[in-house]
Amino acid sequence: MEFKHFIATLVVTLMTGVILSVATAPDANARTVKVCKPGLLGGKYHFHHGNGKVMKTKARAKRSAAADWAGFTEWEYGKSWSNIRRAVKVKYNCKKLAKRAWQCEVDAVPCARVKR
Repeated sequence: MEFKHFIATLVVTLMTGVILSVATAPDANARTVKVCKPGLLGGKYHFHHGNGKVMKTKARAKRSAAADWAGFTEWEYGKSWSNIRRAVKVKYNCKKLAKRAWQCEVDAVPCARVKR
């Protein structure tokens, strides 16, 4: 019986996650709201990860990581979720590998603008 309760709770949690958001903020155009992906199994946030290529500058390495993050996020949720500037909890981890060699990773929670 516990397993059935677990599955029922999981289904309700996942369905609620599609409808509710972790963060909402009114837009200047009050017809849309910012919706972010909640965590699975009751977690607060659902992070996506991006690995950047080795680049000559830190700025380019960050853009590379963001592009990787956006590509996976678009594949999983669609284009409206893949804008890193719309994401929350964005955290870059960049390392200088040599004089002109940088590589970055990024973790962020996907968000989108959706109609009310």
